[in-house]
Amino acid sequence: MQENNKKALIIKLMDHIDSIVNFSCVVFLTLQVISIISMVVGRYFFNHVPKGTEEFALFCMVWFSLLSISLSIRDDSHIKMEIMDALVSPDKIKYFQYFAAVANIIFSVYMIFYGIELVQLTAATSMPTFRISEGFLYLAIPVAGVFMAIASVGLIIEKMGVEHNVS
Repeated sequence: MQENNKKALIIKLMDHIDSIVNFSCVVFLTLQVISIISMVVGRYFFNHVPKGTEEFALFCMVWFSLLSISLSIRDDSHIKMEIMDALVSPDKIKYFQYFAAVANIIFSVYMIFYGIELVQLTAATSMPTFRISEGFLYLAIPVAGVFMAIASVGLIIEKMGVEHNVS
């Protein structure tokens, strides 16, 4: 019973983290769309592109695209090859799912460590329009790596919980 309470608490925490990431993605995507619309309106109606719109849209796109990966990992909706589902029996497919989750964790750790190096490497360079460090742009890599690792661990815990309850 104690183990089920721990899993339920972990799943609730994972849901909370997912909602924060999802909200962040919605904000970045909305800001990107607004920036692009203002760029198009400025260019075609006023023959003037507002300063910084392209750079801001790029910033939002990078953060949105990298953060949204973790959302698809946990609910297992990411793009994948489903040939294994047809070739392997259903009771053995869970091992491929565990392998994929562990591979995601390894890749996430890679993103974290090398993303931090990239942030440190670009910290002294500033973005031309906003005069902020380019490190903020590349900070999306290690942050996304952390959320991807958390989502992969959550996927493993949830899969184990489902299997444990079925047995």
